[in-house]
Amino acid sequence: MNLLNNPGIQGDVENLIKNEEKKLVDNIKEPLNEKSKSNNRYGNIVILIAFILGLFFTYSLYLNSNNLFASKSKFSMMDVFSDIGDDYIYSIELINNELKIILNYDKSEKIYQDYDLYDSKYSFVRLLINDLVSQIFIKDRYTINNNVDFYELFSIISYIDEINIEKDIIDDNLIVIGDYSDISNIFKALNNYKFNFKLNLIKVTSFKKYYQLTIFND
Repeated sequence: MNLLNNPGIQGDVENLIKNEEKKLVDNIKEPLNEKSKSNNRYGNIVILIAFILGLFFTYSLYLNSNNLFASKSKFSMMDVFSDIGDDYIYSIELINNELKIILNYDKSEKIYQDYDLYDSKYSFVRLLINDLVSQIFIKDRYTINNNVDFYELFSIISYIDEINIEKDIIDDNLIVIGDYSDISNIFKALNNYKFNFKLNLIKVTSFKKYYQLTIFND
């Protein structure tokens, strides 16, 4: 008796094998789907956390930038000059209530001492040190109104004693050339006036440093 060649039994065996294969396939597919859904769920959670952290970081930067340049209501150029010695001034400007200062140093350690001093007084202080330059950058912001008559300033400067300067009105702005003591005396005489200006180092000799002061006729 050959049971393997019996069509009925052979059909039952084939159906049994197919059913078992189907069960195996179903059992394999189901965990894969569950794993895919699990990965998607974790991926969405990671994206959500990253988005929330990004928002928090952006908001923190916004708050820090506002705190960094919180406007001050008091400004005196003489206070600035009392902080900064003439050996280091490269440029100073006050335009639209924003003060910017660049100080040049040699390779001495004095730059680190001064950095600590300025960092305690101004909102933004940074160092730039490389093979070419050693500089301190200072920024601050003030809420002050310009209360200046341009030609009144010109008149006041003209009558300051003991200064040796060159001055002229060029392109409707007042240009003054003098050494550190001259410029310091000018700001002392104009200390009660608020105006936009730029001060730049233009010449260095064995004895003095000369600066150009530009007072803008706004």
